[in-house]
Amino acid sequence: MTVLIIEKDGNLLSFIKDLLSNCGIEVLTSSNGQIGLNVLKKNKNVHYIISDPRLPDMDMIEFLLKAASVQGKDSVTLVSPQQFFEFLGSPLYGRGRI
Repeated sequence: MTVLIIEKDGNLLSFIKDLLSNCGIEVLTSSNGQIGLNVLKKNKNVHYIISDPRLPDMDMIEFLLKAASVQGKDSVTLVSPQQFFEFLGSPLYGRGRI
């Protein structure tokens, strides 16, 4: 599984990256939407995107439309860091389902 993290806060980006990497997940990173789109163009195997909802260079609707186009899919699975941390508090986390 491959996850792309788009986050402008370097500390939060590193924390999420380390957490997922320690679970055996391949992690790609970006600090803004345009770099994230470039990463998607080079890596067609991204399964999930964790993204800051307030990207510095584009709004989320624009990013979602462009990401779906780049990935060649009708939809893109996107969660915010807050949703990600809410998931960590769920019963699924820690039971091998991440």
